[in-house]
Amino acid sequence: MNPTPEQIASFTTDLRHAISMLGEALPTAETYLVNQCGAWYVRAVTQFRRRGVPVMEQFQQIAALLDSRSTSWPTENERSDMVSSSHTFVDDWPLPDDAPITEKLYHVIWCFRQLVEPPPLSPDGQPVLDPTAIAAIARYREWRPSFDQAQQAEQDAFRAAREAAAPPHRALPHRPDPPSLLMARTHADGAIHKAAALPASRRPPAENASLASSHLTRGLVGHWLKMPTAAVRTDLEQAADLMATALPNVPLHAWLYEQWQHLAIAIGHTKLVNALWSLRQVDWDNDRIRPVDWLVCRIRMLDLLQRSGTDTEARELLEKCRLGLFVEKLPAELDPDLPLMRCWYHLLRAIVLRDQTTFDQRLTERQNLLAAYWKRGGIAPLSLVDLGGLALLRTAKARGLQPTPIDLPYLPGDFI
Repeated sequence: MNPTPEQIASFTTDLRHAISMLGEALPTAETYLVNQCGAWYVRAVTQFRRRGVPVMEQFQQIAALLDSRSTSWPTENERSDMVSSSHTFVDDWPLPDDAPITEKLYHVIWCFRQLVEPPPLSPDGQPVLDPTAIAAIARYREWRPSFDQAQQAEQDAFRAAREAAAPPHRALPHRPDPPSLLMARTHADGAIHKAAALPASRRPPAENASLASSHLTRGLVGHWLKMPTAAVRTDLEQAADLMATALPNVPLHAWLYEQWQHLAIAIGHTKLVNALWSLRQVDWDNDRIRPVDWLVCRIRMLDLLQRSGTDTEARELLEKCRLGLFVEKLPAELDPDLPLMRCWYHLLRAIVLRDQTTFDQRLTERQNLLAAYWKRGGIAPLSLVDLGGLALLRTAKARGLQPTPIDLPYLPGDFI
């Protein structure tokens, strides 16, 4: 159902009122919920604030968009992303559907998603943020730091309790969630034991590829659990063997290619290195992912360095990589990861130029950047070891560099 002309005409005013309402409700949630919804809903204060804060932030983004009429109107997908917290009204919004604040917020979110062009300016001629809305935002911003601190303290206490209950394990800067890792290892172990009765030659390629991922998971989590190095190494070798057996009969996209490329180089698995190299580029650089020139370039760069490519070839690829990361316009969503991406370029450049000092400095920098990157969502087993860094270390040594011995959380000296 599309919004009516009347709903479109009143959208800016409705947005302003929603911002004012939410800006008042969040800082005074205990009192607000009792007055507006009844005493029973005071128990929903925490959930209401957790779900309301991102909505408030998104509404302010919409207000800024409306005030900047020179900005192109977002597409349907972009509008949906901007109000992604609308999903809270489906599953975990804690207030009743008929509460005034629920109805107002939901209406604004729904209407914004349907707007194929900017709505008209506010009928009263005022900017989106009138004095009442501005004052509500000011109260919200004054209150917000205390909310963030309380949320962080709660998360830290929750994480500390989960870590204390876990078996002995390696301390990592991004503090991955122990139960999630243990569950991943349990699932991987079950898949490995289930497949043990059938040799790889009799399994379909897709099953071998899936089993390869299980061995990789078990090996990485085993390393985190301080399992013997030989057992970890065996799992990683089996993962590489199985993936090499599965190729070229399983589809890969560029990110998966790079994942297995890093493992193969990190543990010196020639069979997998050759199996990946033998693939046609069109088999993995394809429409299953968004075309990313810098990613394809750095994959081919590492391939070339493994194949003892000439300095001329390496420099040509390096220049393409530089253009992709420092000159071409990249999507805005990559901005947080740009330092890590550019650090990889500097490491490749140091290998090509055989600049040992720069390589050592950039490799250490990469570890700090990885910690920040994985803190934003590094719960997968692949966040337990910097396979890419290990691959670069092996490549640097093969090209004649003698990197300074390193033993860091993500680059353990005993890993390989």
